[in-house]
Amino acid sequence: VATASGIMRHKKQTFTLADTPGTYALISNSPEEEVTIQTLYQNPDALTVVIADATCLNRNLLLLFQVMEAANHVVLCVNLMDEAEKKGICINTEQLEIQLGIPVIAMSARKKRNIENMKEFLIKNIHQKPDIKKITYPEKIRNGLFPIIHNITSLNRPIHKPDFIAQKLVLNPELAKQLLIAANYTEKE
Repeated sequence: VATASGIMRHKKQTFTLADTPGTYALISNSPEEEVTIQTLYQNPDALTVVIADATCLNRNLLLLFQVMEAANHVVLCVNLMDEAEKKGICINTEQLEIQLGIPVIAMSARKKRNIENMKEFLIKNIHQKPDIKKITYPEKIRNGLFPIIHNITSLNRPIHKPDFIAQKLVLNPELAKQLLIAANYTEKE
């Protein structure tokens, strides 16, 4: 299980694209999820595109919210819009963009619909300063994570997304340890 990468050239610009293994969540119960988590955490300011299936968008929302926690610059690409239309599913991408607070692009990759729009979006936004969104959890969850977040931030060293690391400590302590080590923290700390 690994991340694949490739080069995209468009309008005299070159981009490196990374494709992480397919997953529906970042709970770290599988090697695919762990590779994706590590890739996101190690590249927090990269433009991250979550590709969701328009025919079952709700199934992809958990992953989207988790990616929004891990990455600073997130875009939702709603793919298979043609299939959704056949099933009578109408997705208001403008309203979705407002509700999520991130850009949303609709396309049908198989029919090559709006692929150029996606490329244009990437060119315009790849170097933009990310607009960091914060997910707000219910009070009970926040209170449970607070001591862990406090311990992480009390190290007096900058750490990317302490909330995300705290959740990973609860769900998968070994993965969280790997993320902290990758961020140059030693076991002594």
